Amino acid sequence: MFKLLQYYKPFSRNISLALLSNLMMSFFTVISIPILQPFLKILFNAAPTGAVKPEGGFSFKNLEAYSSWFFDNLIQEKGREGALLLVCGAIIVIFFGKNLFRYLSLFFWRRYAWVLYGTYDNNW
Repeated sequence: MFKLLQYYKPFSRNISLALLSNLMMSFFTVISIPILQPFLKILFNAAPTGAVKPEGGFSFKNLEAYSSWFFDNLIQEKGREGALLLVCGAIIVIFFGKNLFRYLSLFFWRRYAWVLYGTYDNNW
């Protein structure tokens, strides 16, 4: 097994960067899905629910309650337009990060595939 891994040593940098890019893309993908909820809530003029801050702070157990409290508080402090502007900015940054790391992942894997198969065409 270890003898086989020595053949990957020249490519370890590209493989490591590709794996890191895949992890970051996965992170941004997971974040990009729930960020749409407050956008739609603000956009379709849903009334703030008056949610109270969950006890214990931020955790995965009370993620929905915490996000509901956070965005209700944001609407009360900044107003609908300000909250919508901040949420739109967050959506832009998150989707840009997701697409950037997707591109970098494909870029590093493609360089690895070129070295492995000796071609840039799609017949590998």
